[in-house]
Amino acid sequence: MRTLVHLSDLHFGRIDPSLVEPLRRAVTDAQPDLTVISGDFTQRARRSQFAAAREFLDSLKIKTLVVPGNHDIPLFDVVERFAAPLTRYRQFISAELEPEYEDDEMIVVGVTVPLLLALRWFVASTRQGKAMRATAQDREASGLMGIDVNRTISLTFLIAGGLAGAAGLVVALYYGQTFFQYGLQFGLLSFTAAVMGGIGNLTGATLGGLFVGIVAAMSDRFIEAKWTSVIVFSLLILVLIFRPTGLLAEQASERA
Repeated sequence: MRTLVHLSDLHFGRIDPSLVEPLRRAVTDAQPDLTVISGDFTQRARRSQFAAAREFLDSLKIKTLVVPGNHDIPLFDVVERFAAPLTRYRQFISAELEPEYEDDEMIVVGVTVPLLLALRWFVASTRQGKAMRATAQDREASGLMGIDVNRTISLTFLIAGGLAGAAGLVVALYYGQTFFQYGLQFGLLSFTAAVMGGIGNLTGATLGGLFVGIVAAMSDRFIEAKWTSVIVFSLLILVLIFRPTGLLAEQASERA
């Protein structure tokens, strides 16, 4: 999990100096992975104001991403305003005017969440998604109602293959490598998450995946990595014993 702090419009030159230290302390106490500071470091783009802003940045001693604002362009120096408007910003703050930041965990979230939302919309709202649900409930009755069962099953496998490919891409981006045995390892974890949440329940599978991920991360950190699989599958056995249909299966059947 990543922690981000976002500060905006600091306006050095018009701030209460007594608030600078509490702000710095609040930011450092949050221990963010990245601090984003956007817009208007200064009030009038004077060198003394930029120097104060630079001193504040140095006092943070954490990774920052900075973006200038319109107040960081000189107001009264007409020549510099039009010829080289951000010269002082480049000198005191950063030479990079369009910074970028990449994070493996953010890439995972950025790929996974849209896919989950798109899949949920497709299954719940489209005609073909409803055909998939009907076929899963009763294949013969679906055929009698005019649903092309074979086509629906083929489409389901096509979507499953595409999602598996997207999952492989996420794993490769996150770990920076790929290995043929990853399929077995993550496949078992995915099956565990689906069973915990309730087979056929997208919400349950999502919550099951989050639960398995949290348990695995806590086991790796506080116990030992070699025991993670044992703990995860032990929880799966407990779920199968006390709630064999999954944690949300009953809720899904009631909605149906």
